[in-house]
Amino acid sequence: MPSKPDSKLVHDIVERARTIHERLTQVRGGSIDVPRADTFAGAEGLQAWQEALSSRGNPELFARRLHWDDLELSDAAAVYAELPSPDLPSWARALLEILRELGSSPAAGSLADQAPADEAPVPFEHVLGPLVSIARARLCRQLGAELDPRVAASAIRDLERRLLLDLSEMSARSLWVLFINDAPLGLTILSAMVPGAADAQTEYYDRFVQQQLDDRFHTLLTKFPVVGRMWATRICQWVETTAEFLVRLGNDWADLQAFATDQAAATQPFQSLVSIATGLSDAHNGGRQVSILTFDNGFRVVYKPRDLGVSVAYHAFLRWCEAQGLGLGLKALSILEGAGYGWVQHVPHAPCDSDREFSVFYERAGGLLCVLYLLGATDCHFENVIASGEDPHVVDGETLLSPRHDIRDDYEDASLGNNVAERRFRESVIRTNVIPQWRFAPELGSVADISALGSASESAADVQVLLWTAINSDGMRPLYGSAPQSRLQNVPFSSAGPADFIQFLDELRSGFRTTYRFLMARRAELLSTQSPLREFQGKRVRFVYRPTHVYQGQIRAGFDPALQRDGREWSLNHEQLVQAFLTAPDKPRDWAVFRDEIRELEQLDVPYFYCAANGTSLCSRTQQIENFFVETAFDGLLERLKTLSPEDLEFQDQLIRASYAARRVQAFGPVEESASEGHLDPQASPLDPALALEEAERIANDLARTCIRDENGTPHWLDFSYSPSFGTVELNLTGPSLYAGCCGIALFLASLDAVKQTDDYGDLWRSALLPIEGKVGEYSRDDWAEKLGIGGGNGLGGILYALSRIADLRPMEHARMRHLAGQVMNLDVRGLVRSKQETDIIAGAAGFLLGALSAFDAFGDSRYLELAQFCGESIVAKQERDGGGWNQVGCHVPATGFSHGAAGISHALMRLHELGGDESLREAAERGVAYEASVFDRASGNWPVLRDSFSIADADHFRVSWCHGAPGIGSSRLAALESHDHAAGRADLEAAIETTRAHPVTALDQVCCGNLGRLSFLFTAARHQGDIALERAVLTRARWLVERARQQGRYGLFHGEELQVDNPGFFQGNAGIAYTLLRFTHPELLPDVLVFGC
Repeated sequence: MPSKPDSKLVHDIVERARTIHERLTQVRGGSIDVPRADTFAGAEGLQAWQEALSSRGNPELFARRLHWDDLELSDAAAVYAELPSPDLPSWARALLEILRELGSSPAAGSLADQAPADEAPVPFEHVLGPLVSIARARLCRQLGAELDPRVAASAIRDLERRLLLDLSEMSARSLWVLFINDAPLGLTILSAMVPGAADAQTEYYDRFVQQQLDDRFHTLLTKFPVVGRMWATRICQWVETTAEFLVRLGNDWADLQAFATDQAAATQPFQSLVSIATGLSDAHNGGRQVSILTFDNGFRVVYKPRDLGVSVAYHAFLRWCEAQGLGLGLKALSILEGAGYGWVQHVPHAPCDSDREFSVFYERAGGLLCVLYLLGATDCHFENVIASGEDPHVVDGETLLSPRHDIRDDYEDASLGNNVAERRFRESVIRTNVIPQWRFAPELGSVADISALGSASESAADVQVLLWTAINSDGMRPLYGSAPQSRLQNVPFSSAGPADFIQFLDELRSGFRTTYRFLMARRAELLSTQSPLREFQGKRVRFVYRPTHVYQGQIRAGFDPALQRDGREWSLNHEQLVQAFLTAPDKPRDWAVFRDEIRELEQLDVPYFYCAANGTSLCSRTQQIENFFVETAFDGLLERLKTLSPEDLEFQDQLIRASYAARRVQAFGPVEESASEGHLDPQASPLDPALALEEAERIANDLARTCIRDENGTPHWLDFSYSPSFGTVELNLTGPSLYAGCCGIALFLASLDAVKQTDDYGDLWRSALLPIEGKVGEYSRDDWAEKLGIGGGNGLGGILYALSRIADLRPMEHARMRHLAGQVMNLDVRGLVRSKQETDIIAGAAGFLLGALSAFDAFGDSRYLELAQFCGESIVAKQERDGGGWNQVGCHVPATGFSHGAAGISHALMRLHELGGDESLREAAERGVAYEASVFDRASGNWPVLRDSFSIADADHFRVSWCHGAPGIGSSRLAALESHDHAAGRADLEAAIETTRAHPVTALDQVCCGNLGRLSFLFTAARHQGDIALERAVLTRARWLVERARQQGRYGLFHGEELQVDNPGFFQGNAGIAYTLLRFTHPELLPDVLVFGC
C-alpha cells in the first residue's frame, strides 16, 4: 500500500515537477524573499542553466537572457531555492482525482486483455491499462451519457489505444528503471549472460505490475514526478478532445451521409463508425490531432480539428484554374467545413498503371508546384502530399500562405544575410519544400530529403528510434535501433515499383511552365476585386516559427528518466530554444514568442502560431504580437503575382532543375576511367598560355552571366556544395568561403586580371567580397564567425588567405584587403580555436594557421604571426601522443591526407616552424608524417582513407586526389622538402608521384577530388625536380581535358551527373579549374592555392 496519502504525494509532485518558468512566475510576484545568488547552494543548477544557452556556458548570454525577462541573477537563483508551495494547478487536481479513483475501485482489465491476437504489444500496458479505463470513465461523465452506439466498440478501442501508446511513450523508460532496479539479481545476471533467456518468462513482470497497481504508482511518481504531470496532462487532453470529436461527429452525422453521397464514395448509407486511425499529425492546441475515420460501408473521411478556411479557398482556386482552361486536370478535394474544424475528402495512396500515368502525375505536380509558389506556401513536405494514381494532392493546407518574417535563428545559414538575392532564393520554389532539398533529421542523426517530390524510394530511410525487445516479459529491455518505415504516400508507384523522379523531370518542368504562363496571362483578372484569390483574405494561416522537428525533439527528450526526476531539469531542455534569440544584442521583438513556445511544450503540444492572411500580427492561444510581419501573407501573394515574368520563370525553372541535380549527384564515386583518352600522344600539343587564358575568360564570363545580383550589386551564385558531415551535395547560394564561396571565386577573377594586366573583372570580384565586409562589421560578427568556423577551406583561415593573395596580385587593392583582414583579426579567434576540436586544413586550426601566415606575408603585421603561433601550440597539444595523428570530429581514428588529415596539419606546422617557430612544431610535424608512414599500403602505393574507418585494421579504401591520398600527401612532403630535406619525405614523394602518374584520367575534373588536383601536384613536383618530360605530360593532359570539356559542354564536377551541372566555386567548381589552368602557364605569378602557397 502507498506510504503517504494521495494528497501529500500530489503536493510533493507539484513541488518537484514545477518548471523553471513556473518558478520564475512566482518569483516575479514579489511575495517571497529571494535568496542571494552568491550564497545559493544550487550553483550547479545555475551553471547547468547557463550551459543550456551556449555550449561554452557564456555568462554574457545568460545575463542577456535574464535581462530580457526583467530578471536579476538572484531571481534565477531562487529557481533552485525552496519556494512557498503554490495552489494545485489543474493537472495536479486531475492527478489527485485519478489516484483516488485508482484507490476507490478495483483495477480494471487492461486493454491487453481485450487486444486482438495480431495487435502489437505496448510496453507496460498492463500497468497503464487502468489509467485508460479511468480516462474512459471520465469521458462518459463529461459527455453526461454513455457513448454513442453508432460508434462501434472497435472505434472506441482505437481512441483508447492512442492514449495507451502516448502514456507508454512518455513513461515506459522510467517504469523500466524501477523494473530493472528491483529485479532479482539472478534474473539480471541471467539476462546479461544469456540474452533472451528470460524473454519467455513473465513471473517477475507480473509481480512488478501488481506492485505498481497496489502502490498506486506512489513509488514511481515519487522518483519521477514529471511522469505524473505528463500523465495527468495527456489524460485530460484525451478526455476533452475525444468528447469534442464525438459531439461533432454526432451533430454532423447526417451531413456526413450527404457528403459521402456527393462523392459517390459508397453504394449505401453507413450505419456505424468502425475504426479510427489516430495520431496522424503533430499535437496542437491541447493534444488535438488529425484522424481518419472508416465507416461500416467503407466510406472514409479525414477529421481535422482546426480551422479549414484556407484549404477551402485553395481547392476553390484549383477548380477556377481548370475552369479557366489550365488544362492539366488538377483535382480539388471536397471539404465539409465546421466552426474551427472540418471533414476532408479522404485521398488513398493509389498506384499508377503505366509510365503515361507517371508522366501525367509529374506534369500535374509541376502545376501544383507553381500554384504553391504563387501562394507562398511552405512546409509542403512528404507527409503533406499524397500520390493517388496520376493525381498529386496537397492534403495539409495550413501553410499554403505564409507571411514573410525576417527571423534570426540558429537554423539559418551563417553565411546568408537578408539582401534581395538571398531573399529571392529563400522565397523561391525551394521554399515550398515540394522539390528536393536536404534537411537535418534528428531521428536519423543525419540529413534527409523530406520534400514532397524528392523521395527516390517507396519507403523512408530506417530511423534510429527507441525499440523494446521481449515486451512485457521478464527479459524486457529498451534499445535504440532501426525501425522500418511504411510506404511513403507521396511517392507515385506502380506494380513495378516507385517512379524515378529524374526520368519525369521534363514533365514536372513542363507542368510548372504551363501553369506559370497561365497565371501570368490572367494576372489582371487575378488582381481584380473579382479575383478568386480574394477568398484567401481574412483566412487563418499557420506560421511555422521553427522547424517542427525541433519541437518534436524537445517533447521526446522530456521522456528521458533523467529529465523526469525534476521539473527544472525537464525545462532546461526547453531553455535551449533561447539560443535562437541571443544572437541579437538587444531584446528582439519576437522575444514573447519564446514564452508561448514554453507554455505549449509544457502541455506536450507542438507550438502553433497563426495569423490572418491579411494581417501582420502573430497570434497564439494566449497572445497577439502586433506588427510581427513585414507584410501580410496576402500582400506577399499579390506581389508575387505582379512580379511574374519570363525572367523569373527561367530562374524558378533553373532552381527546379538544380534541386534535382543536387539530389542525385555525388561528390565521390567509383573511378570512371575515360574511354576516350587512351595513351596520350607524346607529340600532342601541351596547354599554352593562349588556350589557358581563353578558357579562363570563358569561365569568368559564365560567372558574370550566371550571378544573381542583390540591391547592393553583390553577386551570388547557385552553389552545389559537398557536406562532409553527411556525404550529401546541397544546393545553396554561395557563402563566403575559399573552398566553395565568394572568396575562392574572387581569388580566381583577381588572378585572371593579374595575368591579363587589366581590370576587366574588377567590378565582379570586388563586389563578390562585399558580404565579407558587411559580416565582419556587424554586431553579430562573433556569432557569424563561430558558425562559419576557423578553417582554411570553409572558415576564417580561407578568407584571410584569399584577401592576402588578392592584395599581392592586385597592389592597388592592398589597403582594402589589409583593412578587411584586420577586421577578421579583431574577432575572437583565440576563443574559437580553444572551443573547436578540429585541427585540420578545411575546418580547423591548421587552416587558420596557413591563412594567418599568408596574411603575415602580405601585410607584415606581427599579430598574424602571433595568432598562427597560438594555433600551432593548440594543434601540438591536441596531437595523439602515441600514434602521432590528430583525431577529428566524427572520426574513429586519426585521418590521413591533406584536407582533413596528418599531411595537411604537418604541412601547416612545418610552414610555421620555417618562420622561426619552436622545435616542438617540427617534432609534431614529423610525428604526423611518421603516423602516415605507418599506415602506408605498399601494394597500392597509397595511404588509406581513414575518416570512415573504425580502426586502422579496417582501412581498405583508397583515393588518389588532393583531399585524400597520394596527390595531397605528396604535396605536403614536397613543400616540406623545400626547407627540410629528409629521406622519409623523399620516399613518400616518389611514391606519391608514381601513384598519381599511374592514375587514369577520370570523369571528375575539379581540383579537390579530380583530374586538375592530381595534375597540379604533378606540375609542382615536375618543376621542383626539373623533370621537363613530366611537366610536358601534365600540360598535354591539361589541354586534352580542356578539349574534352568543350566537346561535352562542361567540366565533370560530380559523380552521377544525369543532369549536367555547373558549379562556380574553387575546390569543386569551375573557378578552381580555371585558376589551375592559368597557374600552369603562369607559375611564377600565381601561387599554389592547394598548399596555401604565397
